[in-house]
Amino acid sequence: LLGLLMHMNVILIFAGLVQLISFAKTPQRVFYAVITLGMIFLPPFILSYLSLTPEKNPGLWLFSAFPLMALPQASATTIFMGLLGQWGLLGLLIWKLRGQLILAGKSASKELLPQHVS
Repeated sequence: LLGLLMHMNVILIFAGLVQLISFAKTPQRVFYAVITLGMIFLPPFILSYLSLTPEKNPGLWLFSAFPLMALPQASATTIFMGLLGQWGLLGLLIWKLRGQLILAGKSASKELLPQHVS
């Protein structure tokens, strides 16, 4: 159950990043979103290449796409700090997305409201 929660947090973090990219005003935002989704699998490859296995350093693996691999080797403190870090990052993403939505709502409502001519 804990592994599922941590895995869902990672999915939500990447979904929030893709949403932030989709709000960008660049013409290549779809390309950047696809690259971001492709980067889900990059951290495990880098950690494996650096010989940082889940047995040696489970804390780093808790932030990858495969946190289930690190849970059996991680201590309770490491898991708790990983959850706090993921929730903090999710909180920052939600705060930023909320600001983007408010900004988009203001510009959309400006177009719909009639302008008063003085």
